[in-house]
Amino acid sequence: MRIIEETRGLIHAASRVPLSPAVTLAPSSPDPDHGLIETRVELTSRGDRVPWTLWQPQKNANNRLVVLQFGLGEHIDSRHRATVRQLIDRGFSVATLDWPLHGTRHSPKLSARLLKAIDATEDDPNGAGLVRYLVQQSALDLGRALDWTAAQTPLSTDRIALWGPVEATPLIALFAALDPRASVLALHGDPSAEGGRLPDAFELLARSTLDAMLWLAPNPTAPSSKAWSKALRRICPGDVYTEAQEESPAEPLERASANRVCEFVNKNLA
Repeated sequence: MRIIEETRGLIHAASRVPLSPAVTLAPSSPDPDHGLIETRVELTSRGDRVPWTLWQPQKNANNRLVVLQFGLGEHIDSRHRATVRQLIDRGFSVATLDWPLHGTRHSPKLSARLLKAIDATEDDPNGAGLVRYLVQQSALDLGRALDWTAAQTPLSTDRIALWGPVEATPLIALFAALDPRASVLALHGDPSAEGGRLPDAFELLARSTLDAMLWLAPNPTAPSSKAWSKALRRICPGDVYTEAQEESPAEPLERASANRVCEFVNKNLA
C-alpha cells in the first residue's frame, strides 16, 4: 500500500534526527482531588509542534498506557476529562495529542479546508494533499510522542492500547500498520461517520500486528454493523470483539463503556 511505504520512509528519515528536548507547557502537577499527575509538553515532529498531554495515577498505577484519540474536528476538552479520570481510577496512564490542524494546532486557513476535503465528493488535488498530510503526520507524531514518553518516564511503551472513534480509524490504523507498539485497539461509534477521502481502514488494519480489537457499536445488530464487524474479523490479525456501546448525547462515553474498555485492555495488554 503506497501510503504505508511513503510514511515508513518519512519515519525512517525522522528517526535520524535526535529527539529534541520537549518544551514544557505545564510542569508535572499532582491533582489530589482526582488522584492524578498531569504533564503537558510540546514536542517537535518533522518541524511541526505537537502538544502531548500525559496523565498518570498518583497511586496504584499498573504501568499500562492508553492513548486516547479523538474524532475529526475534535480535540481534548472538558467533555473528555471524565473518560480520562475513569481510566486513571483503574490504574492506567493516559495520553493524548491533537491531530494535525486540530485543537491547539488549528490553522485559520487550512483546518476548515482539511475537514471539507475529507468529505469531498469530487477530486481536489490540493485537498488530497492536506488529507495525506493529516494521515501521515499523525503517525509520525504519535511515534515521536511515544519515544519521548519511553525516554522521560518510567512507563513501558513497548505495548500500548489505542482508543478512539470509528471515524478516525484510518489515522489510528496507519500507525498500527507501521509501529508494533500498537498492540490493542478499542473503537467506538458508527462506521458511517468515517471520512470518505481517508485511506482504506481495513487495508491498513490488515497490515497491523494488533493482538486484539474491541468495537463498541451503537447498534451491533444493524445490518451495516454486522457487515463492518465481519470485515474486521476477516482482516485483523488478532481477536476481534463487537459489543453494544453505552452512550448518551451528554457524555462522549458512558461509564459502562469505559469499564468494558478497561477490562479489555487489562486482559489483552498484560
